[in-house]
Amino acid sequence: MRRDVGAWTMTAAVAVLLLVGEAVAGDRVLGPVDRVRDENTNIVAGVPVRFNGLDAAEGGTRRSQDARDWMVQAVRGRDVLCELNGERTHDRWSASATSRLMVTEP
Repeated sequence: MRRDVGAWTMTAAVAVLLLVGEAVAGDRVLGPVDRVRDENTNIVAGVPVRFNGLDAAEGGTRRSQDARDWMVQAVRGRDVLCELNGERTHDRWSASATSRLMVTEP
């Protein structure tokens, strides 16, 4: 019987992160974007993550809705690797995120 140790380890790491509620710079979350919450916050493998470096309009404007719509098309359901920086705002962790995603301009 083959066991996927990498997936188990990542699942355990996410569970510990959620239970303990602390992260240090360098912790990682790897998994699919389960939900796009707003223009720069996504739920990745069950963990709320704010993607660093995104300058998006605040909620309630046409520009913020456009930014959220773009984010949904770009990342929802896709695997992303989030490198947490140890900072937390509200209920979300702050992170740099990468994906095997190519975005082309129209």
